[in-house]
Amino acid sequence: MPLTKTLLLAIIPVFIQTVVYARDNKPDTVQMIVDEMAVNGVYERSYTIGYTGSYCKQLELYTKLLSVAAEDQLIELAKNNKSAVVRLYAFQALKEKKAKIADKVVYQFEEDNAQVITLSGCFGDKKQVKSLAFKPIIQPNELLP
Repeated sequence: MPLTKTLLLAIIPVFIQTVVYARDNKPDTVQMIVDEMAVNGVYERSYTIGYTGSYCKQLELYTKLLSVAAEDQLIELAKNNKSAVVRLYAFQALKEKKAKIADKVVYQFEEDNAQVITLSGCFGDKKQVKSLAFKPIIQPNELLP
């Protein structure tokens, strides 16, 4: 029994430090995700891409962004990020979280003429942000891998 108490007392501070570190580091995590999305520079719209069926890195990053970014961070990214791909994924995340999106932001996406490279399965294309912003990332008939 004393060993259990000692072990428990040793583990609790480590657990608390880990939780605090993760919470305090959240903006850095979001920034790392955003930076990688911007460098990749592609708007992926299916679970796998290319002839080999490679797993989509951008959708993996999108899922991470969705789980760690707060709504205010997503709004800021959607409104002001230099990368059209990041803006688009941030806007999609806001919609998926069912966040209240200001009319000004919605209007911004209705008028966004920036071009992004899209990949969906084996097909690549260039499309305007405004033509993608109000469609789901994954089409409803897309099967999970």
